[in-house]
Amino acid sequence: AESDVKTNIFSILEDIRTTGFNVLLEPLFQESETLLRQFNERRWASCSDLMDEIITFLDARIRVFQMLKNPHRQVIMEKIHFFLVQKYIKRLMWKNTTLKSPEKQNQLSELIRRHASI
Repeated sequence: AESDVKTNIFSILEDIRTTGFNVLLEPLFQESETLLRQFNERRWASCSDLMDEIITFLDARIRVFQMLKNPHRQVIMEKIHFFLVQKYIKRLMWKNTTLKSPEKQNQLSELIRRHASI
């Protein structure tokens, strides 16, 4: 009975924590959707500039999370990173990209590698 109470308490606390993160991050994710949607509209060659725009946009907005203490700040940053990677991968999968020449394939590969190192 006591372990059930502890389990319920920890479950409730986890729900509160998750809700808190969602409340903090949802506006950021909604604001960034406009920029992220451009991944689907632009050609690969112009995506580097877009990636810079996204990073600048997010950098200005995540400064407020610097006030949080670890591990909460770390979790927030992980959630933001996961969101961005998820959108980027969807972009890769969504676009029917045909690169016939090895040179074009290498250019795309290099672009993805550069984006991954940001």
